[in-house]
This record gives sequence, structure tokens and C-alpha cells, in this order.
Amino acid sequence: MNEIYKETESVEQEYFGLLQNIQQNFFSLVEQEFQKKNGNTWPACVTTQLVLPKVILQTLHEQGDMVDLEYLALKGELETLITDVGEMNNFFKEQDVPDEEVKQEVFQRLSSIIDKILEVLSKKL
Repeated sequence: MNEIYKETESVEQEYFGLLQNIQQNFFSLVEQEFQKKNGNTWPACVTTQLVLPKVILQTLHEQGDMVDLEYLALKGELETLITDVGEMNNFFKEQDVPDEEVKQEVFQRLSSIIDKILEVLSKKL
């Protein structure tokens, strides 16, 4: 009997790819969600893109892949970003989109966090 074996990605490779996708397609991912007209503000659409990095960061820490200080620093950066984006909801209605400067700042902060998580993941690959 012939069995077909399919090479599967490791969890770390999958995380790596998911984070790269957020980083490379951040604006289009947020825009796609925003265009659904489901009542979410632009900041709420950004928040959905912050969930996965938060979960992966927590998982890496729980698996012992990050020292506490490194984890706490990154967690702090991410939590601050989540709080700042959440506070933006006070200023934006459903149709409102922030100017490019605000969008770029949010992206740069998230991208910096993702880069640091990717660095940890790359050591496991």
C-alpha cells in the first residue's frame, strides 16, 4: 500500500507566515474589513490585526522561547499600541479614516513589534 506523505509546516513556520502576511498586507487587510460596512470603525478594524501577534507572543512565552524581560517589553509595547488604537475609537465614527500620518505611525509600531516576534521565531526554524 502506497502512502502519500505531505510535508507540513511547523507551527513556527505557520506563525512566521501569518505575521509576515499582516506586516506585508496590513493596509489592505484593514481596508478589506473596513469596507465590509459592519459598523466597525477604522481603529476597530486595526485591532483585529493586533490579536494574532498578541496570541503568538503569549504562546512563545508560554513555550519558554522568550525570556521574561523580552516578553514583558514586547507585551508592553503591544498593549500600549492596543490601548492607543482603542482610544482612537473616541475620535472616529464609522465612516472616518485617519490621515496617512496616523496610519503610518500605527503600522510602524506594529511592524516593529512583529519584527521582534519574527526574530524569536526565526531562531526556532
